[in-house]
Amino acid sequence: MLATKYPSLTEWLKVSANVKSYLNNDKGIVSSKQEEEGEGKIAEDVAEGYLLELAERCNLRCLQTLDLRIEGGYSNSIHVPNVLWRMQQLRHLYLPKRCSPKTKLKLGTLRSLQTLVNFNTKSCYIKDLINMTNIRELEIRGPFNIEDFNTEELGKNPLIVQSKYLHSLSIINYEEGIDPRHLYHYLSSNLAYIKLRRCMLEEDPMPTLAKLPYLGMLELHEEDFIGKEMFCCGQAFAKLESLSLKELNFLEEWKVSEGAMPCLW
Repeated sequence: MLATKYPSLTEWLKVSANVKSYLNNDKGIVSSKQEEEGEGKIAEDVAEGYLLELAERCNLRCLQTLDLRIEGGYSNSIHVPNVLWRMQQLRHLYLPKRCSPKTKLKLGTLRSLQTLVNFNTKSCYIKDLINMTNIRELEIRGPFNIEDFNTEELGKNPLIVQSKYLHSLSIINYEEGIDPRHLYHYLSSNLAYIKLRRCMLEEDPMPTLAKLPYLGMLELHEEDFIGKEMFCCGQAFAKLESLSLKELNFLEEWKVSEGAMPCLW
């Protein structure tokens, strides 16, 4: 049974744990009713649906961690109901890698969030990031759009992510390229770790990234930069201790002047 006679937050959390246990132990089992109807959904799919229903029906105002990721999640889209805004005590939110087209989440009330993974501008409102003033780790996946803002608004609010605590930023882009002018609006001066993947930047990102005084780890992977030359001037990346460049297939020349990246030599 999914519910008790006298439901409470504790009871619902027990139900959630039991369903997740069921997920882990019985993958591949097909419900008899669905098998007869030819739908062929496995028990994992059915149980995930129940978990989302629990979140929609219950008043989980004290929940601090919510993980909606599943194995192979990028190949299967998941609909997440627009109820997460009620969970205002959330500290850590892990969204599915791919949400269904009808998913559109309002997250602007989640001011206590410290971790937000798989944020997608198709399924979320990018303006909501401004309210997340306690965010420490942010991963953006999918298209990189800031169309919610007009040019005047971007001028008034140069940083979309205004948390002074943000130290880790990952952008994993699998659709169109990123306008390099937009990248600046995500870069908090306190960032220590940046991972960019398939951003397809046409302009050299190094001059912009070099302005981050605390940047210690930088990863540029899979056609992040589609230009031919990158340049690092003197005194740039003073605290950079780890640099990973992979599959930058268009890059022909990388110039590093004396004094740049001193911790890597």
